[in-house]
Parts: sequence; C-alpha cells; structure tokens
Amino acid sequence: MSDKQIKILIIDDDEVDRMMIERALKTAGFTAEVFNATDSDTGIKLALEEKFDCIFLDYNLPGKNGFGFLETYRSRNGKSPVIFITAHGNEKLAAEAISKGASNYIPKNMISSERISQIVKYNMQSMQESATVKGLPFSENELKLETVIATTPFIFFSIDQNGTFDLFKGKGIENLQVTPSAILGKSVFETKDYLPVQPADYKNALFNNKFRSSVELNNRFYEVHYSPVVDHENNPIGMNGVVMDMTEIKIQEQELKNTLALSRETQKVKELFLANMSHEIRTPIHNIMNLTDILLKTETTEEQFKYLDAVKKSAGSLLVIINDILDLSKIEAQKMKFENRQFKLTDLLHAVIETFQPRADEKKIKLTLKYAEDLPEYIKGDSIRLSQVLNNLLSNAIKFTHEGEVKMAVLIAEKNEKFCLITFKVSDTGIGIPQHNLTSIFDSFSQAGDDITRKYGGTGLGLSICKKLIELQGGMIVLESTPNKGSTFTVKLPFENIGVTEINSADTITNASAISFTQELKILVVEDNDINRMVINIMIRDWKFKADNATNGSAAIDLIEQNHYDVVLMDIEMPGLNGYKTTEHIRKNLPAPKNAIPILAMTAHANTSEKEKCLIEGMNDYVSKPFDAEVLKNKIIALYNTASERSSENKNSGKELSTEKFTNLTFLKQLADNNESFFKDFITLFLQNAPQSINDLELSLEKKDWHGVSQAAHKIKPTLSYLGMKEIHLAAVNIETYARNRVNLDEIPALVKKIKDTCNSAYIELEKELKELSI
Repeated sequence: MSDKQIKILIIDDDEVDRMMIERALKTAGFTAEVFNATDSDTGIKLALEEKFDCIFLDYNLPGKNGFGFLETYRSRNGKSPVIFITAHGNEKLAAEAISKGASNYIPKNMISSERISQIVKYNMQSMQESATVKGLPFSENELKLETVIATTPFIFFSIDQNGTFDLFKGKGIENLQVTPSAILGKSVFETKDYLPVQPADYKNALFNNKFRSSVELNNRFYEVHYSPVVDHENNPIGMNGVVMDMTEIKIQEQELKNTLALSRETQKVKELFLANMSHEIRTPIHNIMNLTDILLKTETTEEQFKYLDAVKKSAGSLLVIINDILDLSKIEAQKMKFENRQFKLTDLLHAVIETFQPRADEKKIKLTLKYAEDLPEYIKGDSIRLSQVLNNLLSNAIKFTHEGEVKMAVLIAEKNEKFCLITFKVSDTGIGIPQHNLTSIFDSFSQAGDDITRKYGGTGLGLSICKKLIELQGGMIVLESTPNKGSTFTVKLPFENIGVTEINSADTITNASAISFTQELKILVVEDNDINRMVINIMIRDWKFKADNATNGSAAIDLIEQNHYDVVLMDIEMPGLNGYKTTEHIRKNLPAPKNAIPILAMTAHANTSEKEKCLIEGMNDYVSKPFDAEVLKNKIIALYNTASERSSENKNSGKELSTEKFTNLTFLKQLADNNESFFKDFITLFLQNAPQSINDLELSLEKKDWHGVSQAAHKIKPTLSYLGMKEIHLAAVNIETYARNRVNLDEIPALVKKIKDTCNSAYIELEKELKELSI
C-alpha cells in the first residue's frame, strides 16, 4: 500500500490486542515500525521521545488509565493523532476521550485491516496536509474533528464567545432533521427548541469549566459534553462540545431493566412453587413413611414385611431427592441460611455413625469412628448442615463399598481462642473414582459414570450440594481416589468455640425425662390434612396420650375456650385462619391461662427462617415434617414440663396463673448454688445494663451499622441464655450472625423488636423476683 515506513505506538497491556493491531497493520499493507507500551507512564515517555504517525491507546491500563495518558500527553504538547481503543458499546468513553484530545476511536470488535487502514491513512493525510484550507487556518480542535466526523455517530459543535455556532458537524445530525448550514451563525438561544444543546447547560459549562447534561428531545435521548475554550488569562472565549444520541442505549437499558424485573418475578414464582412443592410433596411422603412404620409394628408375614420395608426405603429415597432439589434451588437463589447454635460434637458424630451401622452390618462392612482427644466438646455452628454433609459422604461410601471398611476420622486442624477448624475424613475401600472424573464429581447431576447411575441410582446432586454447603460456610472439601482401591473425602469446616460459661443448660438436657414420662397428656391436633391427622393420632395413641382434633384455626380456638389442653400441635398451612393467625388470636384475645398454652408448630417448610417466624409469632417450638415420632414426643413433653414448672412456681407463691412467663431462672439458680447475693446481683446487673444494650442495638440498626448491631447482639446474648429466655436468645444469636455475615438483613428489625418487647415484660418479672427476695 505504501513504501514509506510508518511509526506506530500501541499502548495496551493486553498482548492479544497488540497482536491484533499489528496483524491488521501488516494485512493492510503498511510497513510499520511498531513500539509497544503496557502502561500509561511508559507510553507517555515513548510518545514524547519519538514522533509517531499514529498512537493506539487502550482505556484500561495499569496505573493511569487512557484518560490520564491523554491529559498528560496533550498538556505536554504531544501532537501525534491518538486512536482510542474501547470495548463495543462504550461510546460514552469514546466521546470523553475525544473531548480530552483523542483523534478518533475504534471498538475492539472492529479491529480489522480495512478499519485500521482507513483510520491510519486518514490521520496521516490530515497531518501531512497544510493546516490551511482555501487559505484559512484550521483551528486545532477542527483539525482533530475533521479526522473523525466521517466515521462517528456523534455531533461535534463549537460556539464562539457570542454564543453563536461556528461548527456543527457529524453523522448524528441525521436524526435531528436539520442541516449544518441551518445552524451555523445562529445563537444557542435561537436553536433551543430543536437542538439538544441548551442555553442553561451552555452557561453552566462556562462557569464550571466542564459540564455534561442529559436532554430528551422529540422522543430521543441525548448526552451533551461541554468543554470551555479559554484565553491566556483563563477567561472563557467559547465552547467545544460533543452530542451523543443515547436513544438506542436507553432502549437497551429499559429492556435490560424489564428483563431483570421479569427475572426477579420469575424467581419469586419459582420460590413460591418450591415452597408449595415442599409442603405438597413432603407431606404425603411423610405420611407414607409413618404409615409404613405403623404397619411394620403390626403382625405381618415375612413377605409383607419385605414389601413394606421396600416401600419405606423407596419413600426415603424419594425424600432425599426432593430435599436435594430444594437445597439446590435455595443455594442457586442465594436463599440458603445457616444456623449458629451450640451443639455437642461427639454426640452428633455418634448419631451419624449409628444411623448407618445397620446398612454397614447388612453389607458386612466394618464402620468405625475415631476422633482426637482434644476435640472440643461443644461448638457453635449449623449442626443440621454438618449432619447432612457427613450423612451424604457416609451414604456414598457404604453404597460404593462391597467389602472392607468405611471409617470416619475427626481432628482439629487449627484452633485459637474463638474459632477452630475441624477436619472430617471419610474413607472407604470401595470402587473408587477414575482420575478423569475427579474434577467433575462435584458438578450438579454428575456421577463417576453413566453405569454408576444405572447400577446404583441417585441424582448426582448430593456431592454438588455438599460442596456448596461447605464453601458457603467458609470450608473446603478435597477428594482423593484410586479405582478399585477406594476414596477419601476430606472436609475442613470452621466453627466457633464455646466456653464453659456459655453452655446453655437447656441444650444439654437429655431425653431421659421423655423416655420415663408416664403421665397422660391431652393434646389438641390442629391439622386440615386427613392423613396427617390420622398419623399423628396413631402416634399419640401409642404414647398413651389423648387427642382432640380441629381442621382449621376457628375450630381450634373454640375447642381451647371450652376445654383444657396440655399442648397444641399447630399446622401452619390451613384454609381460613392459618397457624400464625390462630396463634396470634390465642395469645392476644384468650384469657389467662389459656393464652399461655404451649403451641408446637408443624410445617413442611423446612428452613431456618420459617422456624424464626414461628417463634416471633408466639409459638413455643417448631417441628419440621416429616418428623421423627420420638422427636415429636420429646418436644411435646419438654413444652409440658416447662409450662408445669411455671405453673408450680406461681402456685407456690400464692399467685394465680396468668400469662406465660418470659424468664426461666432454673439454670441461674443452679449456677448460683444457693448464693442469694450472686443471684440478686446478676438480675440487678441485667436490669441496669439490658435497656442500654437494646438501645445500642436499635441505634446501630437505625444507622445500618452492621458491625455495631453484631456487637450489641453478642453482648446481650449470654445473659438472655442464663435467664432462660430461649426464644430471644435465639433471636440474638441470629441477629449477630446475620449482621456479621451481611445476610438476611431484612429480618433483623423484627428480631430486634421481639427482643425489646420480651425484655420489657421480663423486667417486670425480674423486679418482682427481687422484691420477693428482699422480703
């Protein structure tokens, strides 16, 4: 194309971009000496040392960006034309670059030999031509504009010191339905009705050095950049500017907003569907499993037992799949929540092993558990999710092991005063996993091979969910495996240490009292599902309790008004008055002591927020369907015992049983060990300090100071536990966790209100307690 060698400077830290430009130059037929710089400072140094025919400048650079280069280069009288490189669709950046001294711009997706050839030739021609046309000198700004007008969708304008247009050019004029000749010589005040250049914006730019405005005109949207021209004394003598038609971008933005709104709405529909699916599918599965258990306890033939056992196992497998799908959906929607409650680690480990011992025995596989002696007895975290992870790993290990052993080892990886990192290793001598499948084994719906699915079943979701649950809690999982020799999954999870003084006595109570419980209780079952009621009534009959039934909230209220019940089992989802509304009516409208009746919520919505809502709405505890019969029985007995203790305390003091008490001082009295002074001092300190702590909590919440919220909740949390205020102790735990991790922040205000309202009632109880001690 040209025998003359040209000098080109490319300032771009992306090697691929540099290669594309060099290749385009070569393909276009240029003989070019190319210099490269990967940052703005090096580029400026080269640009000022050499005279270049063209400089290609990227926006994103280490240190100063492309704008920084332009401002420095032009301020040091750099004359070479600068071609600004921008991503497709970033016309805003391109316009600003031109206002800062760029001669032209080129989107990265348009870097081609034809485009490069056009731009370089145009710039070289402009530089080589005399700076006059028809004997009239070109202004520096007009010379720059002439190089880009033919290829850019902008309007470039210049206004003299009298406010009159002396330059109005560009492809963008086409959409205004005016001609440049009709604008030149006219005042900015005369054209305000049909040009996006507005007098008020022009004045603002004169007094504010640079100005940018957005203008809507004839159903089109424009962005106008103004840059004042000043004399040697820095007085404004004119104005240069660029007009960009932003209509297409505005349309795209609105389409994106509509798409996002639709996506959010779709997500809400999906979540509602999943919640309903959880209830509608888990409930019949729960019924199948419980009814099968009941039948298995009756006299059956060997063949019938085998079939019933198969039904139970099939229902259990279906439940696992449903739970996996729900968990995956919650994770994808970023709705997965984690509890932060204390639990006894060794108890959990033994419980997990005991669950799988029958399956291991059936396959004649040795199943062992070993844990380090320095393992903390109590830790804080999500015991349910830990059990889920370990259950999945052990289930897979036993499923894929036909001989040998499966073992779980637990030890401390790291530990300090507040936290510990615990390692869980699950090893087996099973079929192993091929090397080429190790990287994909944690992918959703992925298994070690198609034959695995056919032979062993499963969805391939378990390990994917395990990995996500572990990582969401700040942990990690690693797999080592050899085909035909076995696999080892290593999980590391962080937990919070629990000091001896922090251990909540209520969490350490065993089920011994429930096992030996022989008293006949009267239960009100509030459940609209016929099969659910039948299953629950069979359980109650087996426990030697008595039951009445209500199929809706209104019927339940009538029965409570007419009869005495020890505990109410309250379904959440019911037609008419649901469980929440029914509980609200009982607590607010029924007379004492009926308004304090223990209420156990029953729901198929198995998530932490549902439990929190149940407690906030006035229920005493929560059980998730499908529930284990022993778990349900233990919760009923625990609620009855708590209510009986409070009733006994009131009777002994000669008081009539009124509303439910807000504190339970049993543990504090045990801790005081007959030291009345300690007991009184503790209550006095709480009465003095709690109002200020709650005030700090409210102030931090008002300021959205989440660190302050977390600190205030942490400060009041242990005291609530000592005073037996379990519900609001849990609320404080959740507030601390949510605020610290910046999750579920919209739930915090309700929890703070719950703590404040409960404490206000507790103050009265505790003040009476102190007065009675002083008598």
